[in-house]
Amino acid sequence: MKKEKIIVGLIIIVALISLWNSSLVKKNDSYKMSINEIRDNVETDNEKNVKKSTQIIIDICGCVKNPGIIELKENSRVADAVQMAGGFRQNVDRVKVNLAKKLVDGEQIYIPSIDDKNEEQSLEDRKVNINLATKDELINLNGIGESLAMRIIEYRSNYGNFEKINDIMNVTGIGSKKFNSIKDSICCY
Repeated sequence: MKKEKIIVGLIIIVALISLWNSSLVKKNDSYKMSINEIRDNVETDNEKNVKKSTQIIIDICGCVKNPGIIELKENSRVADAVQMAGGFRQNVDRVKVNLAKKLVDGEQIYIPSIDDKNEEQSLEDRKVNINLATKDELINLNGIGESLAMRIIEYRSNYGNFEKINDIMNVTGIGSKKFNSIKDSICCY
């Protein structure tokens, strides 16, 4: 009888140990699943970030049917922006529009009309004077964000006015590539 109790006790202990081990395996499996779920969520978030970073926002104005702020895919061209803005109005001066030009985030595109008077004067009037521009005016230039605008203003404070437009390349963060993207939009007179 004593042997039977010992055997039954041992069987119960073995059964309990077996149940306990199987619950640990289940816990580890659920842990692995939650790690996989986390990994899937991180990949999904990364995909969303990639998607967000491939969008640009531009301002199109002038001789288009629906001027305003529009969102386009990165590497879009002026033709894409014109199409998103409803197309040209009838009095567009199409010869002065480069539809193949690649767009840059934050850029403003002006579509001229044949009725524009004194075009050279109006182009100069639209240029940003880098010696007088406010932070907000500088931010409207292609590729110039808030921190770069502040560096331009700080440079002016420390060294005085720019004598020629390419002097803006003395500002940290403005190299030849960025200069080439803004040179037609700036002046220093």
